[in-house]
Amino acid sequence: MSLPCSRVTRWDGAEMSSFPCLARFVSGSGQVRYRLGDRLVDRYLEFVAGRCRPNTLRAVAFDLKAFFTVIPKDPAAVTAADVFEFLAHQRGDRTVVRTRRRAHP
Repeated sequence: MSLPCSRVTRWDGAEMSSFPCLARFVSGSGQVRYRLGDRLVDRYLEFVAGRCRPNTLRAVAFDLKAFFTVIPKDPAAVTAADVFEFLAHQRGDRTVVRTRRRAHP
């Protein structure tokens, strides 16, 4: 199944990856599911869907979209440092981000 926003074009006309592209699906039985367009992340969202309330699932999906928008990496390549950078970004703490960038040019 393809996502509704499978082709994304930047403002300068260059094509870019559509991940993360948050899509919401409703099954025939009324169950809501979310997809971001990466197999590993989508499987994780299915796992969460089976164990959490709908609002928690929605929050996790939006958090993952925000994370992969700020940290544009393949999910399998994400490190603890990436998570800390994202958390610093969310808090507005630029010191952590600047320190990490200086440490890894």
